[in-house]
Amino acid sequence: MATSTSLVTRVTGVLSIAAVIAASATLSACTPRPDGPAPAAEQFFADLTKGDTAAAAQLSDRPADAQAALNEAWAGLQATHLDAQILGSRYTEDTGSVNYRFTWQLPKKRTWTYDGVLQMIRDEGAWHVRWTAAGLHPKLGEHQRFLLRADPPRRASVNELGGTDVLAPGNLYRYQLDAAKAGADLMSTSRVVVDQLRQFDNTLDPQRLAEQASSSSSPLDLVTLRPADHDKVGQVLDNLPGVVVTPQADLLPTDDHFAPAIISEVKKAVINELDGESGWRVVSVNQNGAEVDVLHEVAQPPRRPSPSPWIARCRTPPSTPSTPRVARRCWW
Repeated sequence: MATSTSLVTRVTGVLSIAAVIAASATLSACTPRPDGPAPAAEQFFADLTKGDTAAAAQLSDRPADAQAALNEAWAGLQATHLDAQILGSRYTEDTGSVNYRFTWQLPKKRTWTYDGVLQMIRDEGAWHVRWTAAGLHPKLGEHQRFLLRADPPRRASVNELGGTDVLAPGNLYRYQLDAAKAGADLMSTSRVVVDQLRQFDNTLDPQRLAEQASSSSSPLDLVTLRPADHDKVGQVLDNLPGVVVTPQADLLPTDDHFAPAIISEVKKAVINELDGESGWRVVSVNQNGAEVDVLHEVAQPPRRPSPSPWIARCRTPPSTPSTPRVARRCWW
């Protein structure tokens, strides 16, 4: 015969344990101790919320595996606190389950709440956690772990008062040469690199470049290119052995030739004001660190373009035969 109970018990460390003990002492004279799995699960959650993974793991049928997984959960989430709430339990003879709700407190005031089921087993009259990775989260598989990932915040663009973008989010492309990754192809890669990058730096020499890369303990910096320049050489260089290309988020002028000195000053003045809020995700990863599933995701809120108080635009009246059009902008 299956027995089920519906109860809500919040487990938050020492205070909750003291409350449970006090309540038990008060009711012990008139209420028999329940023989279901809930009390054992409550103790497991109490230890876990305190961060005592060793004690929690000892309440399972696979203590070593359980402790390793619990430690990985705290570390992978970078969690600062856990609240566990028992929602109900059921059992039939020597097997049972406990429904719970976890609320993890994560860095930067983030929270992650979800419901799960902890499988229980009774051995020689005592209830234990039947350990599986799914006990931590319904979608977590064996040999998988949690990982908290943050998405870089979106950056707003900078507008003229007339509404035209003068600075917009984009990527610069940093090129490096890694001799170890190039291996036997180092010399041939160096020749192609020099041929392609000569338009940006005519001092490059293949032999010297290969020697410098070989003697460097880290990838050798070559050049950082704007998007338009990257487009000119990317198809040839990006897949060469030993060439490392790293996109770097930046705020880029929409017109490289217009008032570069002033645009540079505007960028310095406003760049720290344009970053939005980061999005973030909790994912499951396998033993090799490869992402398996997205367990929770908070998207980045959109950012609107930001008018700069440094920029104004002077519109020129239409040209006439006596006054030809003069394209000009006023900046102050």
